[in-house]
Order: sequence, then C-alpha cells, then structure tokens
Amino acid sequence: MFDQEDKDRQQIGLWVRKAEESLMARHFIAAIHLYEKALADSRRVGASSLRARICRDLAYLYLHHGATEKAKGLIEEGLQQEADDPVVRLGLLSNAASVHIREKNYAEGLRALNRAVETFDRAYSGAEAAPFAVATSFAALYRLRRTLNRIVDLMASGINPERIQVDFQPAPPFWDGKS
Repeated sequence: MFDQEDKDRQQIGLWVRKAEESLMARHFIAAIHLYEKALADSRRVGASSLRARICRDLAYLYLHHGATEKAKGLIEEGLQQEADDPVVRLGLLSNAASVHIREKNYAEGLRALNRAVETFDRAYSGAEAAPFAVATSFAALYRLRRTLNRIVDLMASGINPERIQVDFQPAPPFWDGKS
C-alpha cells in the first residue's frame, strides 16, 4: 500500500496539476495559490526535486507578472535543492537571467546564462543529445548570452548604461498558447 510519503507526493502532484490547469484557464491567482500549497507541502516532506520544479514554475509565473522580487526568492530556493533533472536547473537559471535582465543587471544575467550553458554542457554531450525543446531553448539562451556579452563589454568600456537600450521579450508562457 501507499505510505504517507507517497500520499504526500501524490497530493503535491495534484496541486501542481491543478495549478497548471488554472494557468491554461488564465486563472492566475488560483494558480499561484495552488503552487504555493504544493511548495509548502514539498518543503514539509523534504521533496527537493519536486520543490525545485515548483520553484521554477512559480518563479516563471511571478516573472511574467512583474513580481521579480518573489521570483528571485523562489529561484534562489530552487537552486539550493538537489534537482536531479537538468531541465529544472536550466529553467531556474533561465528565470534568474530573465529577472536580472529585467532589472538591468546585465552582468548578473550573463553569469546566470553562463551557469545555464555549463549545466547544459554537463547534462548533454551536445545539442543533438538533448530533447528537442531543450535544444531549442538552449539555442535561444546561447544567442541571448552573446547579446549580454556585448552589453557587458560596452559597459566595461565606459559606455553610460543609461544609453544602452535593451528590448528584452522573454518567450511567451505556455498559457498564452503562442509558445
């Protein structure tokens, strides 16, 4: 039979599934509450892989609604977990880069992207070894990293950061139906 830990993990999975359904229905407040329940349960039972995934997804939701401070806290928490899935870690680092870019902290954004590239390289022997969606996301991150390198170089050469204009549009979230 199921022990309590299995029941707890099933409940966490249920909260996450309902949160995703709420997102698809564009019920963002309900989704946040459901993710928060799942996160609280994952903390309580010590489910670090699930906790990292929930932190990634909830941070992404907050990021797309302009709550960068909440997103940052969740990203930090998620990165402290022992996530066994490199896709989760890549997502957390991508979210971190997005937060830093939105806050015009380009050097920190570049550091997060460099960590994402290192994570990808460790997890996959090359783009052909990665799942298609991951390889596509990685290609976009690689292009963004190249752009951020240029921006950081401009700033290091003495260009006034206020003169640098960056139009950063993260990929549309899955609930928009455009991704």
